[in-house]
Amino acid sequence: MLIALDLDGTLLREDKSISDLTLDVLARCRAAGHRVALSTGRPPVLQGVRYTGSPVPFWDGAVYCNGAQIVAQGRPLGENYLQPAQWSALYHNLCAHHVPFRIGGNPLDGGVVCNFPIHRFAPHYKDYAPITSESLQQPVTKAFLYPSEYWTMEKIRACVPPGCQMLALDGGQIVNILKAGVSKAQGIADLAAHFGLGMEDVIAFGDDRNDLELLQRAGTGVAMGNSRPEILEQIPLHTLSNEEDGVAVYLRRLLLDVEA
Repeated sequence: MLIALDLDGTLLREDKSISDLTLDVLARCRAAGHRVALSTGRPPVLQGVRYTGSPVPFWDGAVYCNGAQIVAQGRPLGENYLQPAQWSALYHNLCAHHVPFRIGGNPLDGGVVCNFPIHRFAPHYKDYAPITSESLQQPVTKAFLYPSEYWTMEKIRACVPPGCQMLALDGGQIVNILKAGVSKAQGIADLAAHFGLGMEDVIAFGDDRNDLELLQRAGTGVAMGNSRPEILEQIPLHTLSNEEDGVAVYLRRLLLDVEA
C-alpha cells in the first residue's frame, strides 16, 4: 500500500509538529512493507515542521505544491511548473488594476518570493525574498494570492492566464494558481505507478479542498475529523482530528491490527 499524507491539518498538529506516536506508527508501517508519501501544497523546503530526534526522512516519495513537483526516493519524478510567461502574465494582469494585492510564488529551489510580509499570514514561512523583474523570468511551481474586499474570486479568475487553473483553499482565504491539469490526485497516481501500485492501493488522508479529488480516487480515502464541512460531507471514511493523532489511530487499526 501507498500511504499518502497531507501535511497541514492532517499529519501536522496545530503547532506544526509531528507526534512521536505518528512517527512510530509510520515507521512500523514502512517496516511492514508499506510506502509512505507526502501530499502537500507546500514546496519541498518544509519550513516550520518539527519533530523529535534526527530528521530521518520517513517518506518514500512526495507530491509538493499541490502536484507541481513529484519526488520518488529523493529523485524528481515529474515537474509541472508555471512557465515564466504565465507567472509574469499573472503578476502584470493584477498590476493593471492599480489596486494593491498580495501575491507569492514558489521558485524551483523550494523557497518563496512575494510582494508582502508573508510571515504575518503564514508564520511558518520565516525566509522569503521579494518579487523582482528577474524572479518573474523564472518558472515557479505555483503562485498564491490572498483575496481581499477588492480582490474577489471573480477578479482573480479574470487575471489567470491561459493554461492555468485556480484553486481556493482554507475557505477561500488563499488561492493557488497552478498549471492546468495539476493536482495532488494525479501526482499520487504517478507516484503510485512508479512503485508498481494503482490508486486502489492508496490510503490517503486530508482535510481541505485540494485533498478532495485524491480522497475520492484513492482506494481508501480518509477525511480528518477537523476537515472542512464539505470534505466531511463528501468523504464517507473519517478519523480523529490532527490534534488527536487521527492518522496514527486509523493506520494502527487498518494496517497494524491495533485497536485505537
